[in-house]
Amino acid sequence: DVLYLLRRLEDVSPLVPPPSEWATSGVPLLEEAIAFIAMLVSDSAGFKQGPDDEADDWKYIRGKIVAPDGSLNYEGIELLSGRHFQHVASDALQQDMYSAIVDDPSVHPATRAHFRAAKQLGAGAVLGIDAIEDAVELPDEAFLHE
Repeated sequence: DVLYLLRRLEDVSPLVPPPSEWATSGVPLLEEAIAFIAMLVSDSAGFKQGPDDEADDWKYIRGKIVAPDGSLNYEGIELLSGRHFQHVASDALQQDMYSAIVDDPSVHPATRAHFRAAKQLGAGAVLGIDAIEDAVELPDEAFLHE
């Protein structure tokens, strides 16, 4: 959220290259940041489709950092100040993880059902998922079906 300001402060801006130079900057944090943003734009279904939450911020962010051809727009990264990019990115990745579990037929049906149930409004259990043992079997009546 402070990139816009840092890039405009006379004493600081020489230390913070434009986003298009982050990958080759030699600064590990900037290299990791741009690699993550590039992955989000190109590989995250949650980001492409839009996260469940933060819809207004997602629309703004997507409009700034995704070029018309679907590639990363580096210049748009500097315009994200105050738009809660970290929340949008986190929500998108959580959606990706949820889909990877729920849509994978190799994951035990009870685990997939638990994740679907935990995501329902008011469930609250999504924050309490630790592990489900393979031996746990519940009858269909134990689940709320969509």
